[in-house]
Amino acid sequence: SPPIASQLSRCDKTTKKRPDIQGLRGISIIAVILFHINKKLCPRGFLGVDIFFVISGFLISSILTREPFLTTISISHFYSRRFTRIVPLYVLTLLITLAFAIWILAPLDLREVIHSTKWAAIFAKNIQQILELGDYWTQASEFAPLLHSWSLSVEVQFYLFAPLLQYLISSIQGAQLRLVFTLAITSASLFHYGFPNGSSRFFSLPCRLWQFTTG
Repeated sequence: SPPIASQLSRCDKTTKKRPDIQGLRGISIIAVILFHINKKLCPRGFLGVDIFFVISGFLISSILTREPFLTTISISHFYSRRFTRIVPLYVLTLLITLAFAIWILAPLDLREVIHSTKWAAIFAKNIQQILELGDYWTQASEFAPLLHSWSLSVEVQFYLFAPLLQYLISSIQGAQLRLVFTLAITSASLFHYGFPNGSSRFFSLPCRLWQFTTG
């Protein structure tokens, strides 16, 4: 039989694009863009990010469940695919942002951009928001450099432990659905009640996990 990595590669490459999911992605993107242009255009447009988390949970679990078992080879291939899909374009975006910042910003503002870029480069922008910048809805956050990269940071953090989560769920025979529900309810509870700090509820992966598990 073909190697596990090649099997997983074929699963990844031959995944059919579903028009319903593509349409939902498009609606979410438009909603987020309209919200950031003018909140009055789409008052709940920020929910597009939440929809993306649900879609990501669905797609990643679909890829991982195609393998009857996970090995070091298949997991490393999973990470390699995510890396090649995300990192090159993301790094290019950060470099272009830095280039424009060097060109047009004053030294003090440039330092802020460089500092934020360091967090964003290691996919920890959401953690910086929690530790340094505070709630998403404050005026300070509106001017935070690279604020938009927080959601990608959450996604990548989810990808890092998604194979382990899938393994735990699949290894518990007869109780997979209950475990998923338990994780979702626990995460949703943290999202609503678990942290007095609003930024932790909004930006942290544990408080967003329920959206991925819903997918």
